[in-house]
Amino acid sequence: MTQRADAGIYTVSPGDLAVRLNPPPQADGRDTVAALIITSNCETTIRQCMESVAWCDEIIVVIDPRSTDATERIVREFTDRVFFNEFTSDGVQRNFAIPKASCEWILVVDSDEIITPELRDDILKRLAGSPGFDAFSVLRIAYFLGKPIRHCGWGRERQLRLFRRDKGRYDTRRIHAAVQVPGKIGEIDSFMVHNTVRDLRGYLSRFNDFTSWSAADLHDKRRRAGIASITLRPIVRFIKLYFLKLGFLEGRRGLLLCGFAAFNVFTKYAKLWEIQHNAPKKDSPDR
Repeated sequence: MTQRADAGIYTVSPGDLAVRLNPPPQADGRDTVAALIITSNCETTIRQCMESVAWCDEIIVVIDPRSTDATERIVREFTDRVFFNEFTSDGVQRNFAIPKASCEWILVVDSDEIITPELRDDILKRLAGSPGFDAFSVLRIAYFLGKPIRHCGWGRERQLRLFRRDKGRYDTRRIHAAVQVPGKIGEIDSFMVHNTVRDLRGYLSRFNDFTSWSAADLHDKRRRAGIASITLRPIVRFIKLYFLKLGFLEGRRGLLLCGFAAFNVFTKYAKLWEIQHNAPKKDSPDR
């Protein structure tokens, strides 16, 4: 496999792509797998995502009907299993999609993620020879402005992304929803790639939505934002990521990443305070 930084994203060689679009025949006895992708206005990343799951037996895509770019046109080049559902949360959107799959297994992939050839091969091996498991976690490497980040608390994190269709369901958090799978969970040591931040303009364009959803999730948990939360939490976040998690080893990218992470914390707690401020006093007093 080859990889390079091209406009701030992880890319793969033409040879890898040819194998993906012309996968080997299904092995006898292997369980089938459906890729599940939720997306909206992701024309800059969705093609590589779709190419990386072209080997799957089925591809399910759910698009927010408010999407206005070329996302739908691109995904229809790879699958006709395209559905529309207004986005309210990660979990709700994925739970909407899961029953629409006909395969035994679900592989959840975000629209800015890529399944590497090594991970594809390991998934196929596991589905052919690992009875008794109900789910598998995989490794994920995040790219920030064109390079992989190995510090700042990122590194190689595990994500539970492959599970039996009839076993897994997501919680209903608006952002970073987690799948619940009752049963035996295995590990796959190959990795998927997350093109987290391709450029700062794109990051900042999504920043407002993400922090609003995070603030709403905190409010649902009856969390409160006071002066300490708004002032101290961002500082603690920066110190933890930049110094304790060795973010300084990432150079300027590390400084930017840790700074944006701290600003994210400040903004979501400021928005939480706004929610409290606008709520009835008997339910949420102003602070």
